Amino acid sequence: MRKRIAGLLMGAAFAVACLAAPWAQAQSFPNKPIRIIVPASAGGPTDTLGRLLAKSLSEQYGVPVVVENKAGAAGSIGVYAAVQAPPDGYTLLVSVPDAVTVYPLVRKSAPYRSTDLTPITLVASTPYVFAVSAKLPVKTMKDFVDLSKKQKLAMATPGTGSSGHIVMEMLKERAGIELLHVPYKGAGPAVQSVIAGETHITATSPITIKGHIDSGVLRALAVSKAARNPVLPDVPTMIESGFDHFDVSAWFGIFAPPGVAPEIADKLDEMVRAAMKSPEYMARTAALGLEVDPVSRGNYEALLAAETGHWTQLIESANIGTEE
Repeated sequence: MRKRIAGLLMGAAFAVACLAAPWAQAQSFPNKPIRIIVPASAGGPTDTLGRLLAKSLSEQYGVPVVVENKAGAAGSIGVYAAVQAPPDGYTLLVSVPDAVTVYPLVRKSAPYRSTDLTPITLVASTPYVFAVSAKLPVKTMKDFVDLSKKQKLAMATPGTGSSGHIVMEMLKERAGIELLHVPYKGAGPAVQSVIAGETHITATSPITIKGHIDSGVLRALAVSKAARNPVLPDVPTMIESGFDHFDVSAWFGIFAPPGVAPEIADKLDEMVRAAMKSPEYMARTAALGLEVDPVSRGNYEALLAAETGHWTQLIESANIGTEE
């Protein structure tokens, strides 16, 4: 009888220890270097955010935080590296929707899905700005829609299957118009094609085109979020332009590999939110025209699921998937 009781007590103690292990691990986390994967080249906004967060995290938690750029294949190389990393919380990914959400939707051969990652938190966002050549005889989005119904107009995007492409498809669907799609290799060439008159409209971030708008070669018609953007305060929103519920943005998010313990994921969420409050982070994001509005881990996961469903519908209706 005593042996049986002792065995039961040992089993109970083992069970309690197993339950307490993740909590104890989270309490001591982090205690070794953290790696932040950036699926883009150095110097861009994703890389800038990654390095700002790395600096702030290192200063606040006293461990080295190293940024590793893994560019290529529309960001999928970096994302896949994060998917394959150990689920211990010491590898993070900072990415935009193109690599995490859009790429696996438009390419059936992609080695991962967005649901393979563990969402941590949103670190910044920016609206898309619909802009046309200043020579085009339109001043509002309504003017552009009306003109597109009278003559064939072309849209420039950063590439087939990019988020910039999909938001243009969203405009076409909501406005009931047709536009010739001309894909380019990046936002810069797409913007230049509109300036040169090769195409008529593009959608990109405020900071990418503000200089061209200020110089008078481009005209901004509308921004895609529900509120106006502080970088372009005089540009109306799509909702103000007559497109109800047209509220979409390009986000920058932090992810961890699949299988990370919830306690560690929650600790990472807490750490990243704290890092985002640093004066340098706030100042640099504002200078880039980015909006910082952290959301809880659960809400971020729900946001990603809703966006993925919406993007899937647009991709299927526009028939822009590829086997490549």
